Amino acid sequence: MKKRKKQIANLLKLGVFLFGVSLLLWNCQDETTTFVDTEIAKAHAWFNKNHNTLLEENSFFIGDANWDKAKIINEQVYVPVGNNIPVQINSNDSKIKYIYPYLLFQKEVQGNYIEEFKVYVSDRLTNIFEESINVDKITFSGSNTLLTSSFNLYSTSKQANLQGRGENCEVVNWYLVTYADGIEVDREYLYSTRECGNDVSDEDQLPPGGGGGSSSSTSEEVVAPPSCKSFNYSQVGTTNTQTAGVKGITFRIKYKDPYGTWHNRDILFSQPIYFTTPRFSDVNGGNLANGRGAELSADALQQAHRRAVAYFLATDATESQVRAKIWEYLRDEMRNGEVIGGSASFTPPLGFTGIVTKYRTSTWFSDNCD
Repeated sequence: MKKRKKQIANLLKLGVFLFGVSLLLWNCQDETTTFVDTEIAKAHAWFNKNHNTLLEENSFFIGDANWDKAKIINEQVYVPVGNNIPVQINSNDSKIKYIYPYLLFQKEVQGNYIEEFKVYVSDRLTNIFEESINVDKITFSGSNTLLTSSFNLYSTSKQANLQGRGENCEVVNWYLVTYADGIEVDREYLYSTRECGNDVSDEDQLPPGGGGGSSSSTSEEVVAPPSCKSFNYSQVGTTNTQTAGVKGITFRIKYKDPYGTWHNRDILFSQPIYFTTPRFSDVNGGNLANGRGAELSADALQQAHRRAVAYFLATDATESQVRAKIWEYLRDEMRNGEVIGGSASFTPPLGFTGIVTKYRTSTWFSDNCD
């Protein structure tokens, strides 16, 4: 009798334990779901207020943003455009591919987002997030400007000259074709690529140093340094701070993606970046309002670039991770590096009335703004 009571007691303890574990797992799952839903809702709210409708003029923007199918991958919100079904496209030589268009939202400070439009192109139906090594990518900025393309030569313009390189090259045009009852009723031009037989010159496949062939883009490539003339600093109100807005800042980075493919990309920040420094600061050498602030900011940009180049020679990453690391290094150099007590932000400080200038590089290793 005592033995049976002991068995019942043990079973009750086991039941309580299993119930507690299942409750804990349920709570964790509920918290994760709530977090994902919240982050997607924040991006959606930002989209409703800030989305640039120029993107909708892109030929690949087929349908509407499908927020019901949004997901978070590598801390970015991915929103399919259309009904979440791949769209078939056809070439002028009867080939078939499938496109998967997505809006991407990368969260920045103060609740702002960087919006991009990325189109995945595959020669077969696939899960693009699991097999991206076999998927080409075309990326546009939030203002519908081409940022990157994995094609050797590519254009969205019908008038572009894509002449072949040698007898084995041809220009392939791709179209969105509409059918009715199996008969083609409409054909809309999307883009063109140049395809060459035995073309192995694509620099994206070369490891740093050019491995196995010559290339003008290697890890030893000399990149023109930023010019201090990019920074047109102006005082913010009556404070001891000054801000310069710079747009079009570009970093040339060679990196290897998680699938082992090397890329040599110009990472473009098309939106303005606002650099802020003290006007007078002993730790920064005194007077920064006379041009020294511009010189230190250019140094901060160059040092952030060098750190990113060194980091990605040894670290695999996606393009979004490269962009995020550059941004991390740049803010660090403006706060605790070449500049002490400064900052870099996508949002201008309250009271900024200066003019945003275009990014410039120097033909020398450094230039003088002091």
